[in-house]
Amino acid sequence: MKFSTATRLTSANLAIATALISAPVFAQDADDVEPVTTAPATADNAIVVTGSRIVRPETEGAAPLIAAIGEEELETRGFTNVSDALNEVPGFGTPVSSAGAQEGFSVGQNFVNLFGIGSQRTLTLVNGRRFVSSNTASNFGGASAGLQVDLNVIPVSLIDRIDVLAVKGATTYGSDAVAGTVNLILKDDFEGMEARAQYGIFEEGYGESYSASATVGGNFADGRGNVAVNVEYNRQEGVLLLDTPYGQNDFFRGSPTSLFYNRRIAILTAGGLPSNGQGLGFLTNANGDTVQFDVNGNLVPYDFGDRQDIVSSAGGDGLNLNRSSQVLSDLERYTLFALGHYDLTDNVRFFFEANYANTEATELANQPVYQSALFGGDSRPLGVLASNPFLTDQARDVVLGNITAPNFDLDGDGVNDETRFFLQRAGFDLLGGSNPNFQQLDLFRGVAGLEGDFQLMDRDFFWNASYSYGRSQAVSSSTALVQANFLNAVDAVRDPDTGEIVCRVTLDTPPPLGTGQPGTPEQQRAVSDCVPLNLFGEGVASPEAIDFVTAETLAESRNIQQIFNVNFGGGLFDLFSNEVAFNLGYEHRRERQTFTPDAFLQEGLGRSVAIAPVDGSFNTNEYFGEILIPIIQPYNDTFIHRLEFDGSARYIDNSIAGNDWVWSVGGQLAPIEDITFRGSYTESVRAPAITELFLPGVSIFSFADDPCDAEFINDGDSPATRAANCAADGLPADFDSIIDEASQEITSSGNPNLVNETSKSWTVGAIVQPRFIPGLTATVDWVDIELTNAITTLDLTDVLRSCYDNPNFPNVPTCDQFTRGPDGQITGALVGQSNAGSFEYAGLQASVRYGFNPGDLFADGNDAGDLDLVLRYFYLDKSQFTVVGVLDRDAGEIGDYKHEVNGTIRYTYGPFMAAFTGNYRSGASFDLQEAQDQPFSKVGDYFIMDATLGFDITDNVTAQLTVNNLLNSEPPFPSFSTTQYTDGFLGREYLFRLRSSF
Repeated sequence: MKFSTATRLTSANLAIATALISAPVFAQDADDVEPVTTAPATADNAIVVTGSRIVRPETEGAAPLIAAIGEEELETRGFTNVSDALNEVPGFGTPVSSAGAQEGFSVGQNFVNLFGIGSQRTLTLVNGRRFVSSNTASNFGGASAGLQVDLNVIPVSLIDRIDVLAVKGATTYGSDAVAGTVNLILKDDFEGMEARAQYGIFEEGYGESYSASATVGGNFADGRGNVAVNVEYNRQEGVLLLDTPYGQNDFFRGSPTSLFYNRRIAILTAGGLPSNGQGLGFLTNANGDTVQFDVNGNLVPYDFGDRQDIVSSAGGDGLNLNRSSQVLSDLERYTLFALGHYDLTDNVRFFFEANYANTEATELANQPVYQSALFGGDSRPLGVLASNPFLTDQARDVVLGNITAPNFDLDGDGVNDETRFFLQRAGFDLLGGSNPNFQQLDLFRGVAGLEGDFQLMDRDFFWNASYSYGRSQAVSSSTALVQANFLNAVDAVRDPDTGEIVCRVTLDTPPPLGTGQPGTPEQQRAVSDCVPLNLFGEGVASPEAIDFVTAETLAESRNIQQIFNVNFGGGLFDLFSNEVAFNLGYEHRRERQTFTPDAFLQEGLGRSVAIAPVDGSFNTNEYFGEILIPIIQPYNDTFIHRLEFDGSARYIDNSIAGNDWVWSVGGQLAPIEDITFRGSYTESVRAPAITELFLPGVSIFSFADDPCDAEFINDGDSPATRAANCAADGLPADFDSIIDEASQEITSSGNPNLVNETSKSWTVGAIVQPRFIPGLTATVDWVDIELTNAITTLDLTDVLRSCYDNPNFPNVPTCDQFTRGPDGQITGALVGQSNAGSFEYAGLQASVRYGFNPGDLFADGNDAGDLDLVLRYFYLDKSQFTVVGVLDRDAGEIGDYKHEVNGTIRYTYGPFMAAFTGNYRSGASFDLQEAQDQPFSKVGDYFIMDATLGFDITDNVTAQLTVNNLLNSEPPFPSFSTTQYTDGFLGREYLFRLRSSF
């Protein structure tokens, strides 16, 4: 029996068959529609579906395949990134992406987040195999700790289909498929050449994008072998928030009852706002006006704007935080992918995959260097002497007019002999203007294996064995302030011999004056090449001074994955004339992650806390099996059309987390051909990630919503319990906590004693394919997930809430994880990884796909083209996280929408194609713990429409125009989330594409 391509995971048969039931269908005559199942699995008709390793004739198992995005949909929408396609599927939560989020050491990466329960709980595969992660093993990375796959490294032009499977996957592929599995299936047996080029630009003139790809493939050795090579290039120019109309005319939601426009941080400016102390006693001129430094170094009147609270104003001259925000990162990507196979014999095939990817990403904007009463430590207001020679005479006169007597002991003799004032400043000019971060990622992965089939005792058997090796290496760089140099450079004096402005440290070695503290021995050391720094006005510092007080920092992240996998399966025996099928397998996997910041970062020589290196690894030995029991099949000629059951199990032996079982059972019942009921139950795990296990104790600066603050005292599920516990802790009802506006240094660490997260999930649903409406497929599935032992970092807000909202206060472990000073303010805390969480999710997924010839609606039945309709709907019933007994409900909040809809209508007639896509999200709350009857507690519905027109210029060349955000929809008022409503911020976008194939 000749080896069949049908046994391959990337089989073209699989792509065609699954597309009939799960992807957008295209119009067919009734005579052309083939039944879903026609015969028992053989070597000639067998396929492998996502979530199973058993070869079978069916296109879906019992667990719901909630989406299958085909090549046509990717092409029609003009997608150049897999994550863009997936994030349009209703049910995917807030993405972790390079779009606008400022992601520390993960700039330019894209991870998807199925059901919104964490990107680390969505397993991403390529051709049914695990793929090496690019996630950074650091608590300063952009995503939750885990082995997430960066979708930037997968070429869209090589993808045949994307399968999204709910909950199931752990028994087939191992850990991490708690929410489900995303399987990227690549084109197989490719012959010919295909090339694409695309240019895009937003209507406002920013955010240009470029994409080009080419795929070449062919057969050799009389058809026994096939090789295809794909190369793809993509570039997306970044967009600053201030470049967008929405960013220029911003508003700010201060609370559910407070909203104002043109928010400014009123107590500091980019040029400097002087005060008489480290608080808010700002200096004034002779007319009583508060003053600020202008670009000439003079003190001129300062406009506070319309004060909203102690920090914020509407309008005025204060800091515009939008200067530190972006909507899109600058991203450039190259990928090279080769895959192929060769039939060694009629029954044995060699196959391989090899890919290389390079991405370069720049985070265009970040936070400036702060000197402000909003912060502690080195970011407090900066002490400056009135004798500083950079001060103009006019500015010095104003300072001395406010501080009339010496207030600082410079020489330490106990007598005040100098006048000192304090500077509150946001130094964008010190770190390259907008403080950009940069990351370059290189990834290599190779897969090689053998597969085959044979017959024994009139039964077909299939086997395969493969080895894969993957390595990703990312280098991140950024500009950092050298704190010791900074303190020396700002303490400027005149050289008595030359009259030049120099650093005091070059003349003698007194303690630095930056904070009025003695400083460390390193800070007190003389620096012969010190360059004095002028901070009196924005942009007045010399390039030499900026070069002296800053340094380029580097950090390397490396992930290595090795996998050996072997499978064997086939038919066991007949049950009621139906063959019972099985699969058995073994997998050995090694994962290692390292994160190595340079010495500057590790020693905390800048404004950041010390950043710890991470180095950890684990290996697993996993044994798995699966069985399919077809009780009744369509060819059995019984009163029930179809009835089958399946079961699978996997034993995982993890070198760190220990042993665990995962298992799943499911079944399908079709009482008639037109409808199939399906259901499944799965118990799954997620192993602790290397960062969660091995992160050393590090200091971090944290904000928090203190539940005892007057603003939050009446929030939560039990405000009375919270208020009583806060009072018992000695805090008054009108307590004003400053940690929600001024960060505090706390400690965070990993935990080597973590155990596996465990989940129990079930699904129930139906597939409807009425024979009297050929081409129509409708599905509906309910998905329920309960996650226990959830690993959480317990941020400071979580710790505080879990303490004060607990009726067992103060006998709650988290109450011992923070300290308060005599004034009630938070003075320190310990946070870290813990199996302290649980999560509950429940939602409904539904879809309708219908393809037909509109001419069939009329008596003459003339060909009127093809009309294809796709509608996907998601309803979120429950999404709630519990930490140490404290419940946080998310269903209905921004990012966790109750209702989501995605629909596409596509019409083709001859060489012409037109398509319209709509994406809808229901209105949502900012925070369900807030009162919901306030004027600014919620946002309205959000709808985006996209349109595409295409025309076949020749048989081989197609031109296409796509307009995204056709109606130029804006984000729903009053949200200002660039992550949730990216399209609304950017506005209308035009994409021009050419495609040729030969």
